[in-house]
Amino acid sequence: MTAQDDGDVTRWCPGEKVVMGYDGSDPAKEALGFAASEALTRDVELVVLAAYNELTSEVGVGSGSLPWDQSVVDAIRTESEREVDDVVASIRADHPGIRASGRAVPGSAPAVLLEATDDAALLVLGSHSRDGILGRLLGGVARQV
Repeated sequence: MTAQDDGDVTRWCPGEKVVMGYDGSDPAKEALGFAASEALTRDVELVVLAAYNELTSEVGVGSGSLPWDQSVVDAIRTESEREVDDVVASIRADHPGIRASGRAVPGSAPAVLLEATDDAALLVLGSHSRDGILGRLLGGVARQV
């Protein structure tokens, strides 16, 4: 039996929150509305999480290969926190009455998200369309979760 059988998704997926993994990508931005709607439907909090690795950057330096100066680490953390704060403010503006919070958490996205879903009703992720060999080599957060 599935949740669609009787229309009551909260009965089949109990939990205290909806967790949204957010990375700033267009697919993640598109998934925010779905996550907010699900949180409102289930009458639970929406928790937006952005995982960041203090030892990598968008220029592609591998994890642990070059330790960054503390000012770079602080800048990565500050930017991640700012982005999550902006997303949560936007969600609250677009969905009055929603209970929403957000955190930027150091660590790998799969590990951060799995830890946060212990008491979650639902985990929402955007999709990336990596096909072929590159997709298999790099994997994806959804695939790892």
